[in-house]
Amino acid sequence: MSWRYESWGLGATKEESKKVFDLYYEKGGNFFGNNTFMQKERRFNPNFGGNHRKSLVENLDESLKRLNMSYVDILYVHIFEYRTPIEEMMRSLDDVVRSGKVLYVAASDIPSWAFTRGNTIAELRGWSPFIGLQARYNLLDRTSEFDLQPACAELGAGIIPWGIIADGFLTGKYTKESTIDIKSGYRNQAIAGHFKHEQNWKILDEVVAISKEINRSPVQVSLNWIQQKPGVTSPLIGARTVSQLEENLKSLEFK
Repeated sequence: MSWRYESWGLGATKEESKKVFDLYYEKGGNFFGNNTFMQKERRFNPNFGGNHRKSLVENLDESLKRLNMSYVDILYVHIFEYRTPIEEMMRSLDDVVRSGKVLYVAASDIPSWAFTRGNTIAELRGWSPFIGLQARYNLLDRTSEFDLQPACAELGAGIIPWGIIADGFLTGKYTKESTIDIKSGYRNQAIAGHFKHEQNWKILDEVVAISKEINRSPVQVSLNWIQQKPGVTSPLIGARTVSQLEENLKSLEFK
């Protein structure tokens, strides 16, 4: 479960986020996403980002302090930045695991070659390997099936897909006649991009047809589809309201 506050131009208020959090926890949810990368006031700090040792250690310590926790279950390397040597990154991740502040490490939005090389180095050195991979994966974008999915299967790593409803395109609320203001933010720019491809509309038509046939929403069909893909352990959802979360959870009711 992951969400953003409205200060980013999308997301929910703190009050609404609290309601969503409480409902998710009440329903048995125990997988919450938290990151330091999207802190608007700090993202231009030259020492803040990156996968080097200083950044990993400092961001982990500050995050634990804010969360009032002594450790996290999984630490994700969020986006591969091509500057830090992979061996340094894997050694740093192993160090925080050995320190007791992290139980497992994983990666998000990383090339398959870097993911496999990182785990190969970890195996060779006796370090902690990546146990999971976050990747964009939905009915419109299935590129993960060509390399990332087979790599994860070979390495025994789980897949945590994000972008499952394709920036809202797969909700079924858009038609070819819909007007999108691309100046109003990232999400609308992304949706406008989906509008350009005829294949996307064909896929959406099928999703809508199936949803009507089984009396489910297009969102639930899209979520249900991703949950049945090989290697997927837990889809990453980002409900903005309680009603959206309730709709998402209903995707678990059928196969």
